[in-house]
Amino acid sequence: MSICDEGYNKGEIGFSERIAASINEHVHGLARAVLNARDSVIRNRRFHATESALDSLPEGIRQDIGWPDLYERQVQECNEMKHRPN
Repeated sequence: MSICDEGYNKGEIGFSERIAASINEHVHGLARAVLNARDSVIRNRRFHATESALDSLPEGIRQDIGWPDLYERQVQECNEMKHRPN
């Protein structure tokens, strides 16, 4: 048996396989970052579209559903809970 075959039988990983694994790991990390950024952009677009739709409603309907007063109060309470010390 040759030395090369003995190295493969021991389960040793070659230099090229280590480089390929490292590149693969970095590519997957980059892909996750791009997908997270895309999701953030989509979430922001939907948020602004919803706000625009609610702002375009007649004044009486907005008052009935509590827009924007109730919404702003809920956001403020949520932010206070997030930043409150334990």
